Amino acid sequence: MEAIKAIPASVWDQLGVVLVFVFTLGTIGYWLVRKFTEAITEINSHYGKIVTDINNSWQRYFDARMETTALINQETITKLAELSKAVRELRKDFDSHDQWERQIVQDQPERQLPRTGRSR
Repeated sequence: MEAIKAIPASVWDQLGVVLVFVFTLGTIGYWLVRKFTEAITEINSHYGKIVTDINNSWQRYFDARMETTALINQETITKLAELSKAVRELRKDFDSHDQWERQIVQDQPERQLPRTGRSR
């Protein structure tokens, strides 16, 4: 293969070509950097929105869970208060019944058990 022979040209003749090449590469590089930066900004913005939406969803979940827990706790407290009141009423009834039975036992003379005729 035969080597390509260089064509002699002066520096001033090549300067225009070099300047056009440099400006073309600079423009393409600037454009690529700008587009790449815009793409990264768009991606970051998109993922930022996704993270914000996910955080808001979790916050709504935890708020609803706390509200539900508070409602269940309040309902449990109310039911326990009702049960406590019922137990207090039952205890009063048992106390009055016991007192009534003791009074009856004290008022009656001692009775003897009937004999069945069998000896022990």
